[in-house]
Amino acid sequence: MYVRVEVRGGRLDLVEPDDFHRFHVRFVDAPDAAAAIEALQPVGRLDGEVAWVRVEALRELAGEHRTPQWEAGLARMLDFAAGHGWLSADGREIRAHCEWGT
Repeated sequence: MYVRVEVRGGRLDLVEPDDFHRFHVRFVDAPDAAAAIEALQPVGRLDGEVAWVRVEALRELAGEHRTPQWEAGLARMLDFAAGHGWLSADGREIRAHCEWGT
């Protein structure tokens, strides 16, 4: 799954929500870093070269995909992330690498 951030369009989407193995944030049409930071704010924040996405925001973006099976997959992803230091100390944010494109 990944969070697609359409910077100029102001749109946030959760793409491939059932793929719990390749989590990242993809910025589309970002004219500059300041615009990307602002566009990500509804769901997370940029910290240098990585993004931190709120777990609750993933649940909200999942919409109709949020089933008990989806929640179980998310829990496995979060456990894996925690084991690698990719989960915030309070468990509210998950670290994601960033991709930039069109």
